[in-house]
Amino acid sequence: AMALTLAPFSKNAGSASALVGAIRMGLGGLTSAAVSILHNGSTLPMVLVMAFCALAGLVILVVGEKRSSLGKRELCDSLS
Repeated sequence: AMALTLAPFSKNAGSASALVGAIRMGLGGLTSAAVSILHNGSTLPMVLVMAFCALAGLVILVVGEKRSSLGKRELCDSLS
């Protein structure tokens, strides 16, 4: 996943990698804080945050796939 993320930034790969790392660390901190804030003595808050993260990842994947396929169509149309 990291290689695909950095592919468009070949000239600035180091900076892009640092930014992706900072974003991942920040999101990890936010999810950890969410679990702590929602803590009620059971595992339910952790399960809910994990389910939310999985759903968010799925949405990002689907949106990315649609955008990618649209770009491929435009490229094919321009080559025709």
